[in-house]
Amino acid sequence: MDAILEELLRHGVALVGLNVLLQQLGPAHPVGADDDGCGRACARRRISGAGAFTVAVAASVAADLLWFAGGRRFGYAC
Repeated sequence: MDAILEELLRHGVALVGLNVLLQQLGPAHPVGADDDGCGRACARRRISGAGAFTVAVAASVAADLLWFAGGRRFGYAC
């Protein structure tokens, strides 16, 4: 857990954004420890909570737009 927290502190909110993007795109990967570490780092004011939230929302919207574009391109016409 400490190694994950060190990486989270070193790379900051970029790791949070990558985790959210991968989670929303669908491949299975464990994000629980990273999410826990992000919460701890935000509570201790080591990374920006507002920055992590903003990057997470942006990554989620980007993944949703990719799914929408894929569905529009390759989905069935109604």
